[in-house]
Amino acid sequence: MTTHNYSFPKSKKLKSRKAIAHLFQSGRASFLYPVKLLLDYPETATEKGFRATVAVSKRNVGSAVQRNSIKRKMREAIRLHQQLIAADRYTELLFIYVGKTDVDPQQLTRAIRLLMERQFTQ
Repeated sequence: MTTHNYSFPKSKKLKSRKAIAHLFQSGRASFLYPVKLLLDYPETATEKGFRATVAVSKRNVGSAVQRNSIKRKMREAIRLHQQLIAADRYTELLFIYVGKTDVDPQQLTRAIRLLMERQFTQ
């Protein structure tokens, strides 16, 4: 039986504005309602693994409380399914919530899991 490390430490969080801007410019996109995934494999990276971040638009979800709740649910789904991300090279991921209202946590988790499976298990 294999045990997985389900932690999502600060070192796995994508925070660089330059890297996020690069994802928007040249990242590959995949969509499954209510989540859009942008990912990129930077050539300059020396380490393996991944860095991920989440975004919820103020235009779509007006309440800050709801936006923070959605971001928490998205980070939890990423944390639980991070073993699906290919570990052979460095990957930058940006998950964007595109729904207009708060969503059921199971639906959000399912969408993120299916997006990861679609991108990394081919």
